[in-house]
Amino acid sequence: MMIASSEILGMINQKPALGRFKIAIPREHGLIVVWANTMIISIISSYRPSAYGIITFLIMLTTFFIYDPVLSALRIWKAGRNPLKFLAENHLHVVFLGFLLLAWIAYIAVIGVLPYTSMLAFAIFLIVYAVLFRYGERKLYTRILSILTLTSMFLIVSSAFQHSITMRILIIFLILSTGEMLMGSGPVEIANSRIMKIRFERLFAERIVPVYVSSMILILPVLILTGRYAFYVFASIFTVAAASDVAMKNMPMKRVGFIATGFNIAILISILVIYR
Repeated sequence: MMIASSEILGMINQKPALGRFKIAIPREHGLIVVWANTMIISIISSYRPSAYGIITFLIMLTTFFIYDPVLSALRIWKAGRNPLKFLAENHLHVVFLGFLLLAWIAYIAVIGVLPYTSMLAFAIFLIVYAVLFRYGERKLYTRILSILTLTSMFLIVSSAFQHSITMRILIIFLILSTGEMLMGSGPVEIANSRIMKIRFERLFAERIVPVYVSSMILILPVLILTGRYAFYVFASIFTVAAASDVAMKNMPMKRVGFIATGFNIAILISILVIYR
């Protein structure tokens, strides 16, 4: 959620000695689930003996401690302040880990272990997300880009293990990304309907249905080519998940989060079983 300007100023004016290495973990349940799904699918579906792959996976695990401070830094940037100064004074470890992450990705790309496509996909999603953040943190398109930034880490880890991007990797990435976008849109719009005092049915028709239709259009050709079983499984999960948003509109947000997590687990298990 957006934080008050006074809280932002408080963080900016905080003395370096009090929080220079303050560890913060993500506070948004949905993004934790997306991150966990991405990491689990990355290591299980793509693992093969590779020192580069293992190191890449371990480095990407540090993003769990980077995400929330980066969100705070983006809020600082949106308020017209210096985000790097904020990170240096409050979360200095993020600067070191961020540099390590980017340097390692660049290194394995230069030596030919990581395809440039994987690196560029992650960079593009991250940059577009940062730009859109200035226009609204809770906008649906902003949330979709935050999800794509997380799921694009699958491309990096998987291709670091495989030393290439295979069709199987692209298929899993497409299903994972479209599934997470759809799972994330429901809770976001349920929360938005309450914040903006708008009937959820309107947001469902204007925003969630287009996401559902777009997701199905993107994955249908892939699922049909990979087998009817995959088509039935993922089409069913996506359809039931989208339809359930209407049933969840008046539920407490914690319960909404648990139900969305259930659908995420269904996607996780289905991908690991079908594309093992």
